[in-house]
Amino acid sequence: QPPEPAPPTVPTGVGYLRTEFGDHIKAKRKTGELHRGDAQLLTLGDEGEGRVSIRLAGSGKYVCADPGLVDDPLYANRDSVGPWERFSVERRDDGQWRFKAESTGLYVCAEDTGKVVCNRATAGGWESFVFEPD
Repeated sequence: QPPEPAPPTVPTGVGYLRTEFGDHIKAKRKTGELHRGDAQLLTLGDEGEGRVSIRLAGSGKYVCADPGLVDDPLYANRDSVGPWERFSVERRDDGQWRFKAESTGLYVCAEDTGKVVCNRATAGGWESFVFEPD
C-alpha cells in the first residue's frame, strides 16, 4: 500500500474560505471591503516560502493588509502582489488554516460583527479558516 501523501504546505487554487461561523469571506462589490457572507470564489496563489496571495473572483483584485489601517476591514483593491498582499500560512492540526500578513505580522480575523480584519497578535477560532476547493 503506497504511503499517504503529505498534507499541503499552503492551500492554493480556486475555492472559498469558510469562517469559524460557517459563512464565507466575500468582498463588497463597489468598495472591495471584506466581510462575512455568502461564498465568493477566490484564488489562493502560491507566493513561495509558505506564503499566499488572495485574489477575489469578479473584480480580480488582491487582498491588501495595509499596515496603516489594521483596525479597518481588509480590502480587495490591489492589481498586483507586493509585501502588503502576501500572507504566511499556518496549518492547524484539524486542517484549518491561519493567515498572517507579511506587512504587519498580524492574523486575519473574521469578527462576530461580520468584518474581516487583520489585527490579531494571536490566533484562535475566529482567525482560522477552511479552504474549500472549487
